[in-house]
Amino acid sequence: MRKDGEMQEAILLDGVKFSGAENRALGIFMSLRARGRDVRLLLSRRFHDQALDKFGIPPEAATIYDDYPRHVIVLQQLIAFFRRRGRLQAAAQPLERLVQPLLDRHLQKVLDRQQIRLVHIFLDPKLGRHLQTPTVIEVSSPDYVHQLARYDIFKSKTASFHAVNETVREHTEPFAPDGARLRMPPITFFDLARFPEPKPFAQRKNLIVIAHRFLPRKNGVLFARVAARFLEKHCDWNIEILGSGQQEMEIHEIMNHHIEEGRAFVGYRSPIYNELARAKIFISIIVPNNYPSQSVLEALSYGNALLISDTGTSINRFFDGNGMVSQLEEKEILAAQEQM
Repeated sequence: MRKDGEMQEAILLDGVKFSGAENRALGIFMSLRARGRDVRLLLSRRFHDQALDKFGIPPEAATIYDDYPRHVIVLQQLIAFFRRRGRLQAAAQPLERLVQPLLDRHLQKVLDRQQIRLVHIFLDPKLGRHLQTPTVIEVSSPDYVHQLARYDIFKSKTASFHAVNETVREHTEPFAPDGARLRMPPITFFDLARFPEPKPFAQRKNLIVIAHRFLPRKNGVLFARVAARFLEKHCDWNIEILGSGQQEMEIHEIMNHHIEEGRAFVGYRSPIYNELARAKIFISIIVPNNYPSQSVLEALSYGNALLISDTGTSINRFFDGNGMVSQLEEKEILAAQEQM
């Protein structure tokens, strides 16, 4: 329970499926609750039910923040209509500038009603520009920097910005007018006690796991080509490529033969702890940086040997004799994988 005079905090989260940022936000929320902090959770309508179900969050601890008035919803639908049609995209911009203060005004009412004095926003780049309540904006990737800039969030007078790694901080600095409000806090390892116990390494299956969204910079297609070649030569191993996204069909096509054989899986699973608990090797080959990939942190917690790309600060952050490092070339990744 909140003590007298203690600041009431909230974590605000939008999402579609669980990936690193969603898991990190909910992990922070659960960790604060476990320490007795009376923190609130503000969820988008589309993400509310699955977030509560996955983490066992009591319904009274969460509020839907985007239950907007009808006229705001109509304007949002009109913006989405223009965005889907290339020649009409320019018409969406003035509507977005009109709607954005309305979204913040609605959120401010939610914050005031619950007496929130600090809100930490994850994955909703439209919010925060006009809020009066002190705000922390989680800057989760280089791509997200440009989404925030598109909505002028860096012009907020009440927000500070948390960059998740050095690369993201460097991308953010040109947009952040006040460097004092740009920070790079440590990434937390969360309590995994409520998830499956890792098996002793000698009892684990010959299983390799990679788990990221299927985006070009996360190199799922590159790894699929490596995985297909590896499975052709090593009949006693299986590989699971976990995630979803724009490159999923291409990855499926590369792995189709091995999927039909029952030696490979491609698709979305959440959580991934069961896979990590029985796998031997976890692979991450993200550009421009593997840190702070939530799935890599979880793989470390489960004692998986790592094969990571030599990108960004990956080696300094993750590597200490617990695996191998490779350049981003198919031949090198395959060679490293076969050495492990």
